[in-house]
Amino acid sequence: MTDTTQSEIVQQVGDFYNAYIAAMSSGSEGTAATLRSKHFTPELQQSLADWGVVHGEGAPTAATARYCDSGEGHVVTYVTLTWGTGPDAKTSELAVRTDMPSGQICQIKSC
Repeated sequence: MTDTTQSEIVQQVGDFYNAYIAAMSSGSEGTAATLRSKHFTPELQQSLADWGVVHGEGAPTAATARYCDSGEGHVVTYVTLTWGTGPDAKTSELAVRTDMPSGQICQIKSC
């Protein structure tokens, strides 16, 4: 990915999370694996697999992404995940670091 802007990276991160949620909600592990392979660095894929994160129970129902910060060839996007629907829905927030040259997500942390 060349000449990718910060706003394009934020959009890409949001698109990834929503596509991943749709894949996991429909039980399409193959699609989810393809998305992880395309959007995550190999190092992040291995770390998440080692932690058992990619096969966790349940999936969020929605995700929104917004710009946080950038520097040193990376963009940090805040991703708010919504768990459930209606008045009892809960949210959690992640800081997602994306490598600008490759456009791949290289780090995910809880906020």
